[in-house]
Amino acid sequence: MILVRTHLGYGSPEQVSLKAHGSPLGVADVKKTKDKLGWPSEPAFFVPKAALLLFREALTRGAAAETEWKRRIEDYARAFPKLASELQGRWRAELPDGWDVDIPVFPADAKGMATRAAGGGRVMNAIAPAAGALRRLGRPRSVDVHGAEGPRRFQSAAAARRRRRRIRRCRAEPCRTEPPLRG
Repeated sequence: MILVRTHLGYGSPEQVSLKAHGSPLGVADVKKTKDKLGWPSEPAFFVPKAALLLFREALTRGAAAETEWKRRIEDYARAFPKLASELQGRWRAELPDGWDVDIPVFPADAKGMATRAAGGGRVMNAIAPAAGALRRLGRPRSVDVHGAEGPRRFQSAAAARRRRRRIRRCRAEPCRTEPPLRG
């Protein structure tokens, strides 16, 4: 397994905060971030020459890889026409006929139901047998865990305190070591 830890807004005044996740940095914060990381403040969008050369080299490698990929897909389609057709339908975001026949109807209810419970649970489970690609999605979640759904309910109070301490520490200086994920 490969585990990568990242810091949203690395180097910015908003590092590891919800603002770094969902809001663009303002002009002043961009300047502070560039200063902290040792980047020139002008031009506004700076790409080092060495990076630009690597990007341009990637175009040639990418074209060769794409040609090889297309050849392999054609071979796969000849060997497994039905599976290849299903795969290509997924790539085109097409759903099979009848995918929606089992979607539940939710009557009006004064108490209501959270959208993530209805859509993320009952509707997705009804669609999954007809749309195989959806079976592998797992429990749908918002990427913005705190902003959209409130605090993480699965954390104990002690775990939440440890997480807040790590966030405060990472805002001051990039974290180099964190405990591995469990579970």
